[in-house]
Amino acid sequence: MSIASRVFAFALTLCAFTAWVTGQTSVLTGQVVGPTNVGIPGITVKNDAGAPTTTTDALGNFTLTGLQNRNYTIDIIPPVGTYVPVQRSIRVNITTSLGVVTLQPGVAITGTMLLPNGTPVTNGNVNLYDSAGTD
Repeated sequence: MSIASRVFAFALTLCAFTAWVTGQTSVLTGQVVGPTNVGIPGITVKNDAGAPTTTTDALGNFTLTGLQNRNYTIDIIPPVGTYVPVQRSIRVNITTSLGVVTLQPGVAITGTMLLPNGTPVTNGNVNLYDSAGTD
C-alpha cells in the first residue's frame, strides 16, 4: 500500500470517528433536596435551550439526556410558593453530575407594581430584603 493510500485511509478513518463522536449526546444527572437533605419529587429541571426538560423522581434525582457537549445554565423550578428557584451553570461533557442542589423554602408574592402616576408596570423586577437588609 502506497503512502498516499495510507494517508487517505487514515483520513477516512479520522472523518468517520469525528462523525461518530459529534453525533454523541451527553447526560446531566443530579439530585434536588430540601433543607433537611431529603430528595424533593416533582421539581422541573431544564436547560437554557429549553429542551430537554425533566422532573425529579421520588428521591429528587433527575437525568437530562440529549444534551450537547457545551456550557449550560440549568434552571431548577419548584412549584410556585414551595421553594426558591435555583440556576446553576455547568459544562456538560459526556456524563456530568450537577451534584446535590439544596432548595430553600419560598413563598409566592402576588400583586401589581404601579408607577407614581398609577400606571401598572410591565415586566418589572422586585428585590426583597429581610429586616437585616440581606436578600
